[in-house]
Amino acid sequence: MITISIAATAAMLAISIWLLVRSPFNIAAIVATLTWIFAAMPAIYYVETAVVPSYSWRNFEYVGGPLSNGAGLPEALGLLVAIGVAFTVGSGLALWIQKEVPLGKATLRSTSPNVTLILALAWFSSMVFLFQLSGWDLGRFLLPVREDFREPGYLLTMFIGIPLAIVAKLYWQNGRLNGWALFWIAIAVMAAFSRSQRRDFVTMALFLIALIFLLRPIVSQAWTRREDIAAAVSRNKIVGLLLLGTSLLLVPVLWYSRVYFNTSAQGQAVDPTAIRSIPDLLLGSPATGFPNFVLIIDYVERFGEQPLHLPGFLLALPIPRALYPGKPEDIDTTLQAQFQLMENPSAFWFGELYFSLGLFAIPAAFLVGFALFRLAEHAIRSPSLLLRTFAAIGFMQSITLFKNGFGQFAINGGTMALFVLFAWYFPQIADRRADNFRRSPRHSPFRPT
Repeated sequence: MITISIAATAAMLAISIWLLVRSPFNIAAIVATLTWIFAAMPAIYYVETAVVPSYSWRNFEYVGGPLSNGAGLPEALGLLVAIGVAFTVGSGLALWIQKEVPLGKATLRSTSPNVTLILALAWFSSMVFLFQLSGWDLGRFLLPVREDFREPGYLLTMFIGIPLAIVAKLYWQNGRLNGWALFWIAIAVMAAFSRSQRRDFVTMALFLIALIFLLRPIVSQAWTRREDIAAAVSRNKIVGLLLLGTSLLLVPVLWYSRVYFNTSAQGQAVDPTAIRSIPDLLLGSPATGFPNFVLIIDYVERFGEQPLHLPGFLLALPIPRALYPGKPEDIDTTLQAQFQLMENPSAFWFGELYFSLGLFAIPAAFLVGFALFRLAEHAIRSPSLLLRTFAAIGFMQSITLFKNGFGQFAINGGTMALFVLFAWYFPQIADRRADNFRRSPRHSPFRPT
C-alpha cells in the first residue's frame, strides 16, 4: 500500500504541476498541487516515521484511537491518495478536452460612485459593530490580539471582503490600481492585521495578483494609444511577485505579533521565535490534513456518512443562534468536540468530502475536479470582466478550499461574489429606474394637460 501510494503521489504531483503551468490561475490546478505537496507527502512521511516535526501537530498528540496506535494508517493513506487521484484525473481530463481559447480583451466598465459610497458605509458599519462587540479600546481592536471573543462570521466577511470588492470595482473603471484602489488595499491590510488570521493576508494578495493579471487585457477607447501587452504583463509579474512575497513575509510577522501582544497583555514575556520557526509557520499548518483525515475516517466508522450536514450548516448559517439554539456546527467544531482536541482543526476538502459521502467521495472528487477546472477556465478566458473577477475570487479562495473545505469556501467566496455582483449591477439598476422615471407619462414634458 505504501509503495503504491508513493508511486501514485509522484505521478499525480507531476500531472498537477503540469496543470498549474498550463493554467496557473485555475483553482482546480492549485488545489490538486497543494493536495499532493501538503497532504499526501506529509502523510507518507508520517506513516513511515510516525513523526512530523511541526508545532501544529501538537493538536493531535493526546488523541487516542487510530492516530495514536497506528492502526489503519496505511489504509487511510491509500484512501486519501485515491480521492486525490480522482480529483487530479478529473481536472486533467477537463484540460485535455478543453479547446484552446485565447484570452479575450475586455473594455473598461463604467461604475457609479454611489456603489463605492454604499460599500464603504457597509464596511464602516461592520467595523463599528465589531468594535462595540469586542469591548476593547481602539488600539487593542486594531492589534492582532485574540481573546475569548467570538466575532459574527458575516461581520468578519464584510470587514475583510468589502475593501477588496471596492478595489475590483475601481479596477473595472480605470484598468489599473490607482490612488483610491491603493487606499482600499491599505484598509484591507489593516483589517487582516487586526483579525490576526494569516490566511487573510495570503488570500488578499492572491486576489490582487489575479486582478492584475486576469483583468489586465483591457482596451479603452479613451486611451490615445494601446499599451504594449507584453510590457504590461512583464511589469505586472514584478508587481505580482512583490505582492505575494510581501504577504508571505507578513505571515510570520502576524503570528509573532499575535503571540507577543497576547502574552504581554497577560503580563508574561514570551519569545515567539522559540515556539515556531518561519518554515513551520508557512508549511506546518497545511500539513495537518492527514491526521484530520484519520479522525474523520474514525468518525464516519462510528456514526456513518453525513450527507446532509454541510447543506444543513450552510442553510442555517444566516439564522442567529439565539433564534435557533440547535443550529448545526461546522465540521471542524464537530471534530473538536468529538475528539476533545486542543484547537479547532481544519477538515480539508478531501476530509469534508469523505465526511459527507464516505467511499462515494472518490467518484465525487473526479466530478468536482472536472467541473471546477472547466468552470474556472471558462471564467478566466471569458471577455467578461465580471467572470474574470469571479475567477480571481476562485484563485483567492483556493487555499481556503484546500485547507478549510467546501463549506468555508462557499461562505467566503459566495459572500465576496455578492459584493462584486452588487458593485457590477447597481449602476444598471439605478440607470434603468432613472430611465423608467423619465419615460413615465406623469413626468413627460409632452404629458397632455
